[in-house]
Amino acid sequence: MPMENDAILASRIKSDTMEFDHEAEACLLQKFYPRIRLKLEFKLHAEKDKIDDLTNEIATEFLLSLRNGNYDPEKASLGTYLNGIINFKVIAYIDRKNRARTVSIENTNENGIIERPKYLENMDNEKLIACLRHHLPKLRKNYREVFLLYYHDGLSVKQIAERLGRSSLTIANEKFQAVCSLRKKCVKK
Repeated sequence: MPMENDAILASRIKSDTMEFDHEAEACLLQKFYPRIRLKLEFKLHAEKDKIDDLTNEIATEFLLSLRNGNYDPEKASLGTYLNGIINFKVIAYIDRKNRARTVSIENTNENGIIERPKYLENMDNEKLIACLRHHLPKLRKNYREVFLLYYHDGLSVKQIAERLGRSSLTIANEKFQAVCSLRKKCVKK
């Protein structure tokens, strides 16, 4: 099926009313479902039990995105748009999996209070604050800004992205880089 037909099918799915072209959805799903599954099998080869769930989640997200009119054929082909959704979902899945396994500076208890990781137990608060005061101004401006908005002002990554006009992925990366840089300078294991 040529790419022009994909764009036509995608435009038939988009609707301002609650009536959708289910035939167009089925046609696109039939074409792209194997592609989604194959890409997930390649990226998550050791996670066979999760591939079905993620494939269904991505296919649903793809169709909902088309229904909401988020796809612009002038910016990218439908396949490229789908790859973006797949990559975003895979990164989110891996991040969730890693977050459950690792201990980080972001650990909080049920009251929302930050619990210090074990390697900070021997470091008193005054030394940590002094170290942060010394090294925080030396961080790159965007890292420092994101770090302060997240940890001091308590904004979420999404709120920071909206405020600064950058993507959530960029903000999450800048926060991660800031924490890594400060951890290297302030925390001696």
